[in-house]
Amino acid sequence: MKQFLYPITIILLVSVVLTTSGCAVLPSRTYGAKSAETLYFDTEDGWRLAVHHYTPKTVRNNGNRPPIILCHGLGYNSNFWILKEETSFAGYLAENGYDVWVLSLRGSGLSTKPGLSIVKNIMGIRRGEVRNISFRPSQLNWNIDDYVNYDIPAALDFITERTGKKQVVWIGHSLGGMIMYAYLTQNNDDKLASVVTIGSPIIEPRPLNLILQEILRNKRLFKAFLVVNTRTGASSIAPFHQFIITPDAVLLYNRDNIESETVTKVFRDVVEDIPLGVVEQVIEILRSGEFKSFDGEINYTQMIDRIKVPILLCCGKADNLAPPESVRYAFHNVSSENKRFMQFGRADGHKNDYGHNDMILGKHAKQEIYPKILQWIRINAVIRNGNND
Repeated sequence: MKQFLYPITIILLVSVVLTTSGCAVLPSRTYGAKSAETLYFDTEDGWRLAVHHYTPKTVRNNGNRPPIILCHGLGYNSNFWILKEETSFAGYLAENGYDVWVLSLRGSGLSTKPGLSIVKNIMGIRRGEVRNISFRPSQLNWNIDDYVNYDIPAALDFITERTGKKQVVWIGHSLGGMIMYAYLTQNNDDKLASVVTIGSPIIEPRPLNLILQEILRNKRLFKAFLVVNTRTGASSIAPFHQFIITPDAVLLYNRDNIESETVTKVFRDVVEDIPLGVVEQVIEILRSGEFKSFDGEINYTQMIDRIKVPILLCCGKADNLAPPESVRYAFHNVSSENKRFMQFGRADGHKNDYGHNDMILGKHAKQEIYPKILQWIRINAVIRNGNND
């Protein structure tokens, strides 16, 4: 596995050099799209979150349709859902008559970011993100529980109040789905019509794959790389990723199932810095195999049977970060009467085996996966207890 550690070390060194020398990185675009309205709201603990609103292209018979919230995964921002026209899941849902809200969690996109993150990425600042920078010590670091306890409630409150709808559909990719698992183990589902998770594990099956084993074994290097400058490191290798097999290439996508240009855009426009608290919690998930609160007092994995909301759980056959068994475990253990598990791969009738990011960004995702998620939402994601017109 040393062949995977060498690229990590190189990326770390390049990140430091670029940050300290002032060398320019690839220019990044802004967040959202011209067709979206960007709105802001505050969390109970004082963070400002950004959400991009895509109105439905058709309005017929959508009175009983709940709005949809799209939530990105670990170290990403809202651009994940709108990266290119052909892989814009937000645009696809809006075209099919849904009111779509694309969320950036704290520290990402146009939401509040620590000033230190802006300084580290001074040569690659994205348009608009300095608007909500913060130099408050309390906003320098956070953990996954803060997404669960503050960001999700604030988003649910804001969007239900703004739309006048009592409930929403939450669609989360990777960590964006995991935090909803955690939220539902601790809160009721009154504001949720249904949930869709895409590559969101609730366990890390044993044995870990070799890359995750190496990350755990070399956790100090892993922490150093992520804390020093994740974003500049990603931007630095964006033009060269097709020539280097890095751990992310194995963990995050199937190289045969995604366009090289798409991966370049992810490195350039989607990756965000990750705070130490989140890194430490992720490492604990790898170590224990279970998803727990930062202080270890709450075991979200063991409480997943508290989830009763209608739920669709999606996984990729070639996903090495959230392998099918990790998502299937969630499927078998939630208590939802209305639940479905979908796996995407050759054996399931698809053109290729899907990796972690491929389910949204893959070459054939719009033709093979988007319609299946949409069909499930149409049938199962209706506002409960009245149509709330």
